[in-house]
Amino acid sequence: MTIYRGSAWPTDMLGMAIVGDVGGNLIHRKSLSEDTIPLVARRIDEEAEFVSSSDIWFRPAQFANAPDGSLHVVDVCREVIEHPASLPPQIKTHLDLTSGRERGRIYRIVPQGFQPAAVIGLDQASTAELVQTLFHRNSWQRETASRLLFQQQDAAAIDLLVEAFLQSDYPQGKLHALYALQGLGGLQPKLLQVALADEHPHIRRHAIRLFEPYVSDVDDLSALSACTADPSLETRFQLAFTAGYLPVKDRVQTLADLAARDGGHPWMRMAILSSAAEVADSLLLALLAHPDLQPTAMASLLQGLAVGVNDAKAIGELLPQMDQFVTTQPSLVVEVLGKLRQAVPREADRINQTLHRALQQLEMFVADPNHSLDAQVQALSSLSFGTWDQHGSLLIDFVQPNQPPALQLAAIRTLGKLKGVQVVEPLLEVWPSSTPRWREAAAEVLFSTPQRTAALLTAVNENRIKRTELPQTRLRMTAEKSPDPQLRDQAAAILRQFSNSSRESLISRYQDALRMTGDLQRGSQVFAKQCAGCHRVGNVGHELGPNLAMFATRGSETMLIHILDPNREIQPQYLNYVAITTDGKTVSGMIASESSTSIRLQRAEGVTETILRNELEELQSTGVSLMPEGLEAEVDPQSMADLLAFLSDASRRQP
Repeated sequence: MTIYRGSAWPTDMLGMAIVGDVGGNLIHRKSLSEDTIPLVARRIDEEAEFVSSSDIWFRPAQFANAPDGSLHVVDVCREVIEHPASLPPQIKTHLDLTSGRERGRIYRIVPQGFQPAAVIGLDQASTAELVQTLFHRNSWQRETASRLLFQQQDAAAIDLLVEAFLQSDYPQGKLHALYALQGLGGLQPKLLQVALADEHPHIRRHAIRLFEPYVSDVDDLSALSACTADPSLETRFQLAFTAGYLPVKDRVQTLADLAARDGGHPWMRMAILSSAAEVADSLLLALLAHPDLQPTAMASLLQGLAVGVNDAKAIGELLPQMDQFVTTQPSLVVEVLGKLRQAVPREADRINQTLHRALQQLEMFVADPNHSLDAQVQALSSLSFGTWDQHGSLLIDFVQPNQPPALQLAAIRTLGKLKGVQVVEPLLEVWPSSTPRWREAAAEVLFSTPQRTAALLTAVNENRIKRTELPQTRLRMTAEKSPDPQLRDQAAAILRQFSNSSRESLISRYQDALRMTGDLQRGSQVFAKQCAGCHRVGNVGHELGPNLAMFATRGSETMLIHILDPNREIQPQYLNYVAITTDGKTVSGMIASESSTSIRLQRAEGVTETILRNELEELQSTGVSLMPEGLEAEVDPQSMADLLAFLSDASRRQP
């Protein structure tokens, strides 16, 4: 993907995202949102594409903004673009997979009648001409001039750059001037203070970033702190990062003001926390006393700050402030104090006094049907900071089939976080009457510790649970990785009982589905039941796995192969991992994100779990896709035909 930043096209096309689709023989374009985090890209051409070709060798793979303001396209020009591993053997016998290896094409996209403007040779340009070129309308010219100014290190450019910045109204040029001054060692805080008041938000945003090295040299930081009220979200986002360079007093107040305004925004929350490591206790206190505090929206931020508290005096000040929210915001109190107890276990007794009162309030809240479903789900999740003795019986009531599915799943996941094996038997009792989604969530709990796994495998051997209802991936990991030899043997014995028929023979058996007439309505029901936990089409499902509607453009046969054999071709981001913690707990999922201190695994239904690296004993890829094998047990050939018809129809309607 490339952002068009040239001067040859109409000005309304500047900033457009250009995307090459080598599989579809086309070039797609999108407009980008303004002042959103993250940026949102939206289709421009309805029922058309920016460039499309009937030449199946047209493979637009890369782009470049060119010196004349046009866009150049690199076409790798290959007959077959798919990886050989993704193609069935019977198809590969008819293809030359290296066809086109000696070929390639370059295109130049310009308006009709385009005549490039005369440009000077920048290698021969004077310093003054290079400074002037920073304000050129073509990004290639600006960036090349900027590079040459840095390489030449001519101090005579400094005054020229300051003057150009102050006199120009072209934001891209002013931005280059600021960074050129930084590269020449000529950037001064006074000029940055002028830039902080610029009318263009991106000038203000970059001025904040460039201010970081000069914070200790400036006595009055009010111009920087005033940016907490900047109308641009992107500018405030940058300030949240830069605040980490401020003196402690200014840092706490700046972060508190930002959090009060934007603490509910997930990316702003991350930025604020990244600057709060040394001031977590002071910031948490400041927020709880802030006049604009929004407890519900800021719950995740407050939890993140609680993890960083490590001071007994601060805890003594925090508990009375949290006490005021026990009756009105019990879930918030539980989440914050639960994290605080984990961070400072030596203060657990003092924290528990307030925490237990909030947990009692939550139990009453959950049991009241007058509350919204979302609120009940949140409350059930917060009970994980309690114990089995406190909440076990209530949670078991909510895993029963007569409860709404959202409450069932929330209760199961909360049970999984409680210590002990008491959760196993109640889950096994409900298992026979449960849905596939219920069983998937319950299996994650039952495989989470060796003791629970042992009880589950015993239930399988006693025929209380059918072996085909267990996820083979977790069985395989138990058979290969469990430290308990008895568990390894039990899991291996169950795996040997599964049908060992190859995926190829299974695919052959389902070829009839390609010739059947599919029903769209029935197909949507199959998708909602079997696929929506990890895939999304329209407004249905979760965006964990790849977009199946887009995948369906490769044809029904290819779609059938990858549904029945999900491990034939696996993109790295969709590999399933199993993490083992230092206390013996196992968690599986796709790696959604990672940092220097933690990893976040994501599973079906959008469920995530974060593990601190210092609690991680082992992390290993299973080598298989997050999508399990075995869909054929739930989907017969006619249902498969219905599903393929639904996905094919959705791909045609995909925006």
